[in-house]
Amino acid sequence: MAKPFQFQLLLEQAARQSEDASRVMAACKAQWQSAEQQLQQLEGFRQEYRIRLAATEQAGMTVNQWRDYQAFIAKIDTAIRQQHDALDVAKERFEQARDRWQALENQVGAYRKLETRHLQQEQKREAKREQKMSDEFSTRLIGRAGAAESDI
Repeated sequence: MAKPFQFQLLLEQAARQSEDASRVMAACKAQWQSAEQQLQQLEGFRQEYRIRLAATEQAGMTVNQWRDYQAFIAKIDTAIRQQHDALDVAKERFEQARDRWQALENQVGAYRKLETRHLQQEQKREAKREQKMSDEFSTRLIGRAGAAESDI
């Protein structure tokens, strides 16, 4: 009778953990991409606002209007810096999630190699058992045939 693979439970657990880690990694990647899009939007908004400021300056503006524009651009710059920080955090989380997933995939791969070796050993063991049974059967047949000839 074939022996069960002794690490089957560990293989299944590692595979489940790898699947979970894959989902976490996908979520982290989505957050990272979202943070990138938000940063691009803020940078685009800042560029548009600077263009408006330049056009308004050429048309003429008061000192208070100019200060308001500058204050708003400063707020946008602050938001951009904060978004850069958020982007860095999101990227770091993604990289950590990817590293965890890769480690788990390596673990699953190692268990699968062990499982393959186990199955090959069991197949060899089964082939030897069948060969032994076949040899014993042949020996018995030859023995019976020899006994039948001596009775004649």
